Amino acid sequence: MRLNENCIRDILLTVEQNSMVGRQIPLSYYEQMDSLKKYSNDELVYHVNQLQMNNLLLTNEQFLNFEIEDLTPEGHALLAKIRNEQNWSKTKKIARSLGGLSILTLKVVANSVFEKFVSDFIDSNF
Repeated sequence: MRLNENCIRDILLTVEQNSMVGRQIPLSYYEQMDSLKKYSNDELVYHVNQLQMNNLLLTNEQFLNFEIEDLTPEGHALLAKIRNEQNWSKTKKIARSLGGLSILTLKVVANSVFEKFVSDFIDSNF
C-alpha cells in the first residue's frame, strides 16, 4: 500500500484532539470520526502501523487491532510543523516532487519548510 500523506496528517490531528492521559482508545473508535471516515479500515491500520513504527504514535497492538494512547514527542513535533495549512501544502508539494513518499521524507521536508517559515517570520517582524 502506498503512503497517503493526508491520512498521516489526519490521524495525527485526530489523535491529538482525542487522546487522554492514561487511556488507550481503540482504532475502531477513531474510524468513526468525521476526519477519518474517508479512509478504509485497511488504510487506517496501515498508516497507524507506519506511524507507530516511525515513533510518531504510542500504540498497543495485538494482531493489527490497535489501541492508540497518544502522540510521541516526535509526533507532536511533526504535527506542529504541518498543522498550518500553508506549511502543509508546501510540504506535500515538495515531498511529491522528490519522487518517493516516505514518513522520513515528510519529516525532513516539514522541518525545512517550517524553518523557512520561522526565518521569514522573524525577518519580517523584527
